[in-house]
Amino acid sequence: MFHNFFIPPGFIFTHSSHLSGRRGVLLKKISMPFFHLNIEIEFDFQLVGITCHEKDYRLAWALNRAMQWGFEKCDDIITDTSGTAFPRFVYRCQEDETVHWLCANRSGIDFLVPEIPHYDYLLKIENMGEESGDDFYRELRTVPLVIAAYPIIVDKLKSKQNLVWS
Repeated sequence: MFHNFFIPPGFIFTHSSHLSGRRGVLLKKISMPFFHLNIEIEFDFQLVGITCHEKDYRLAWALNRAMQWGFEKCDDIITDTSGTAFPRFVYRCQEDETVHWLCANRSGIDFLVPEIPHYDYLLKIENMGEESGDDFYRELRTVPLVIAAYPIIVDKLKSKQNLVWS
């Protein structure tokens, strides 16, 4: 006569007829191998911190006008930890295949990248050539609404996983 039993993970049924002459069934714990999956994300983009006290759409418009870019509004970034939405814009340049992402670093009292709270916006540039350098930052600082714009070293950020989106 068998009853319905719950068998916990990591256990199996064994027969116990060899134990003290009784017949029955025992649960025997089995050891299971553990595998650890380590994923190393490669951060192959440039990140620029921008200080600007205007709304996100006004900054996107000013960058479009001054830099001849074409930022368009796309889906907000929603963080896993707090569920806060951060607005973002995208511009895909067909000439050199760079992708520019403009994202708000703050939303209410939350920050997308809390280590750099003094930057209001983050400009993430994928496939940017090394030749752009200082001229790019100098030109970016001339945009009327931009107060400051400086490169950020992504590898030094603790919350760099918040910058992985496409």
